[in-house]
Amino acid sequence: MDIEVDHYATLDLPSGEEGAKLSEIDISKAYRKKALELHPDKKPDDPINAHFNFQKLKASYDILKDEKKRRLFDDVLCMKREMQQQQQDSKRRKMRSEHIFVPDINL
Repeated sequence: MDIEVDHYATLDLPSGEEGAKLSEIDISKAYRKKALELHPDKKPDDPINAHFNFQKLKASYDILKDEKKRRLFDDVLCMKREMQQQQQDSKRRKMRSEHIFVPDINL
């Protein structure tokens, strides 16, 4: 599963706990709205990017509309956010400890 893409953000939906509470109807409405905006027929001057963006939208929708895939994506997204939080906390602790133990050479 591609975790580099936030499938909720692709559809302009909230992710995390809010995203997990969205109904299938909410997801379908968001998909239709974005599909109208990103459809390649609406972007004749840039067909390659339009096709890519529309395929990305469709892939995100396919994951979020399938209950099992969506649950798996939510779990992976949650784990990724927890890891990022742990990394940030670790960096903060390291910066604090370095700040505390820096010798004052201006004595």
